[in-house]
Amino acid sequence: MKHHIWRRNILYGLGLLSLLLYGSMTIAAQWYEYYLEAQHAAAVGEWDKAIELFEKAIDQEPTPEKGKRTYGTQRIDYYPYLELGQAYLNAGDLVNACRVCEKSWEYGIAPEDEIAACLQKACAPMMEERPGSRPMPEPQLPMIPLPVAPSEATPTPQVFYSVVEEVEITRYPTMETQEQVVPGQEFTVQVSLTEEQITPDVTIAQGKTTEAGELALSLPALDQWEIEIALFGEGFQFRNNQNTGKITLPQEGDSTPALFYLTAQPISEAQRVRKLYATLWYQGKYLAKIQREILVVQSPAAMETETQTPASASLTTTQGQAATVVPYDMFLPPDLTVYIVTAPDPAASQTSWITISSPFLQLTLDTFSTPAGMEDWLSMHYTKISQAGRGLTLLGTSAIRETQPTPAPIEKERRLALLKGLGRELYQKFAPPAFKNAFWTLKDKLGDEFDSIQIFTNDPTLPWELMRPVRPNDSDEQDFLGITFCIARWHVSQGVMPLESPPPQIPLETLFVISPEYTGDMALPGVTVELEALQQMEGFQHVNGRFEALQSLFAGAKLKPGIIHYAGHGMVEENIPDVKDYAMYLEDGSLDVMTWRGLVSGRKLSDDQAYPLFFFNACDLGQASYIANFVDGWAPAVLESGASGYIGGLWPLSDQGAAAFAVRFYELLTENLAWGSVNVADILRQTRAQVYEYGDPTFLAYVYYGYPNFLLLAPDEGLDLSSSVELF
Repeated sequence: MKHHIWRRNILYGLGLLSLLLYGSMTIAAQWYEYYLEAQHAAAVGEWDKAIELFEKAIDQEPTPEKGKRTYGTQRIDYYPYLELGQAYLNAGDLVNACRVCEKSWEYGIAPEDEIAACLQKACAPMMEERPGSRPMPEPQLPMIPLPVAPSEATPTPQVFYSVVEEVEITRYPTMETQEQVVPGQEFTVQVSLTEEQITPDVTIAQGKTTEAGELALSLPALDQWEIEIALFGEGFQFRNNQNTGKITLPQEGDSTPALFYLTAQPISEAQRVRKLYATLWYQGKYLAKIQREILVVQSPAAMETETQTPASASLTTTQGQAATVVPYDMFLPPDLTVYIVTAPDPAASQTSWITISSPFLQLTLDTFSTPAGMEDWLSMHYTKISQAGRGLTLLGTSAIRETQPTPAPIEKERRLALLKGLGRELYQKFAPPAFKNAFWTLKDKLGDEFDSIQIFTNDPTLPWELMRPVRPNDSDEQDFLGITFCIARWHVSQGVMPLESPPPQIPLETLFVISPEYTGDMALPGVTVELEALQQMEGFQHVNGRFEALQSLFAGAKLKPGIIHYAGHGMVEENIPDVKDYAMYLEDGSLDVMTWRGLVSGRKLSDDQAYPLFFFNACDLGQASYIANFVDGWAPAVLESGASGYIGGLWPLSDQGAAAFAVRFYELLTENLAWGSVNVADILRQTRAQVYEYGDPTFLAYVYYGYPNFLLLAPDEGLDLSSSVELF
């Protein structure tokens, strides 16, 4: 790689001075001393040291400048972001390399050809030209412009995608340890990825799997990758709490191993089967979860005579399988990924393991306990919010007809105070400490560039979107996560696996709208308005609200990619204590989750390459006593059927509020789709924010299961899907 900085030989003497100063950096060094020492470290290939020193220079002096004064009459060309990006690039950290090279491009001070080279090699995500900014340097990679909408008074930025190559690497997951362990005695676990199957009892709990049982990982096209491992399991303690490690995976051959030291906790019975889980991460992106069982026995005499000790993972290589080139998935990892697994045995404890991953933070794994009574606390407040939203008409949505006078300003302020109080209390009472630490660290490090959050969890109870983060000293309080971040959840299942890697984008070719026609007290006037608005969208196809029609839709001909929208009644019933039944009400009876599973059994919606996005806009029957977490039942069932995502309410909603939210969501979607693509999480964020301005608590209910950077694309040019068609 070309480094223009080493052509400036006039600074040699100043560089020597900086070398002398660096040995005693406890004395307050100047920004240029850090900068020159960082250049020296980069020149000899000490990339980690160079990164640290460039960042220190930027902390003291963030503004680049050509011919910047250092001291006296001395001047230097100060291009810290470009050179930091080059250091990250050489260290193999593409995410941070892209981030700081984009920063260098924004300043426009460093040589454009070198910025373009850095962006070309580092930046895989979508790039967006800012209005009024100087032109983007001509890149060497092919750039694909999206369709451009007709010009308007206020031009909208045009979006570009860069094409970057990925490789698919297949290896067997290996977790070597003893088959039986005794409480109180330390043992080792060695995690690696190997070409030969060494531990056949290790299973892939989440992730793409080959027919041979290998784990298939899609990674950027590099010679090797540093993969982080987080190991956890109920009933085990780690030496020095060290439960994270790293492995280096080459394109061919076995990875290096990650070694962990564990001790099993005491058990009450003679023996018990415990499970160990390992999650795999690459530069903040979640890759997979693997697991194996270990038998914990009370007495060493009960153990087999021959115990298996972890053999060193073989570093000798056999002829590796040729890497398969696949398209890059076109989105980077979220700024913050939270992976939570709650103990499956409720009688044991409410202990949860939380893994924090980010391109900008070190991987951490911690445990936390859910405070007793959280579900009852949430249910009480869900009821309050639902009641506060009843009878409101969203005045800011033109498609919704006003049927009531404008509510008094004091009532709006009262509702907003209720929502803010709930968000603050929710964060302070129930947000895991590891999440709080990571959130504020990223906020301080990235500022407003901290934009996306992904939650993986097997427990959908905690409403992350409703939280309002507060600093420990109360010096800062953020707005609701749901209106300030592209936030998305993903369901972690212990049984049938949901779609592990939905595509980064699907074309919006169809909009199937399921809307039962109700009469009498069941009638929903808001749904009529909702339906009228959705009929204006391209690809609209109506599905009547009878079971036979749904059966034809999901078990019939091949689906096209798009959205499946339900507008009708929903209910959560508790006929047996602590056993909830989640149902949609059709014209000819209810459709509960179990019936849904049977309806789509034997067929994965992803098999059609459709990967539909589901929007379940369920309104309740006005029985507030049954308010409960409606997402609990439907989101896992829909994702396990092969959907790319799910949008739904934490509780059944009022007719007017649900219709208003949906109409505004699709209005924003249509407006943005004119420019080629829309980010679903961002459209939801905008919709929540606009509804919030009118004091309507409806916005709090909607959550999104999917990926924060998932895109819906405009249908291919010339595809005629504009006519409304009555199906079935």
